[in-house]
Amino acid sequence: ELLAHDFLFDQFKVESLLNLAVQNVESFIDRDFYQYNKIINQMLNNDEKYKLLITLFKIAASDGKVENTESEDLRFITQGFNLSHQHFISARAVVADFLAASKNN
Repeated sequence: ELLAHDFLFDQFKVESLLNLAVQNVESFIDRDFYQYNKIINQMLNNDEKYKLLITLFKIAASDGKVENTESEDLRFITQGFNLSHQHFISARAVVADFLAASKNN
């Protein structure tokens, strides 16, 4: 739902991404993101990959904070998406603002 909501992706793209994640869960455990990133880079443009990165940060922050290990994984994913370090900083800031606003409510 988060992918469809944040991206306004059509159902086919959402299902394709989720199927890819499920099929490759073992490689994610070993941090072998190469194959996954390759397909993401073919399927999505930079704006979509940036939105996906924000969504991944939101998932990491679902417990109220982004742990250092989660942040480092997301930095590695950012590189694999062929996005700049500025994309990483910006996505992290968006989610930090979101968390701060949530705490104030």
